[in-house]
Amino acid sequence: MDVVFYSPTNGSSEERLQRVIESVTPAWEGTVCRTIEDLSERLLQPKNDLAIALLLAEKREDIEGLLPVSNLFRNTRIILIAPDRNKETIAAAHRLRPRLLTYSDSDFADVFTVLAKIIADHHNPNGMGGR
Repeated sequence: MDVVFYSPTNGSSEERLQRVIESVTPAWEGTVCRTIEDLSERLLQPKNDLAIALLLAEKREDIEGLLPVSNLFRNTRIILIAPDRNKETIAAAHRLRPRLLTYSDSDFADVFTVLAKIIADHHNPNGMGGR
């Protein structure tokens, strides 16, 4: 399983999100993509398994910067953390078609739940995914 984490800047939201990722996927190597170029390079690497992208946007421009490379997310499950609930931000976020759209001021319990469900469903495709 390939968990890709994009966070253009370091901050408390990133640290909290990293703890969530590590609690669900203990084998995660902890690499954070800081630029669109790094993220694109990572997404272009061959994958034999499920790809999940956690995208942490500090501002709407971070989301808008992802739109030109959205074709790289075709076979990737996206969890997007938006910086605010502004109508334009939400509209841009939905263009990436995330499995979950949440906000940086949340406690990330929803991220934990959705990430765990994606992983459980992947490991048990014919069953109920850990329910």
